[in-house]
Amino acid sequence: MNGLFRIVIVIAVALGLAVCAMDTGGRPYRTLHDSIWQIKPGMTRAEVQKLVGNPIMVFNFPRMQQESWLYD
Repeated sequence: MNGLFRIVIVIAVALGLAVCAMDTGGRPYRTLHDSIWQIKPGMTRAEVQKLVGNPIMVFNFPRMQQESWLYD
């Protein structure tokens, strides 16, 4: 039982470290911060994504006909 517990702990730690090491496609803060000021009203979604990259989450607000993008 004790050996099985150790194996489970080692696997859990390994998975936790693997998740922390995943590349989410996000950009460093200073790079995103510099790019964010280049966004202008009227730009298309494709233009914004080319400038600052893909958001990590997208929230839709159908009643307001708006969408919000979350960046890390």
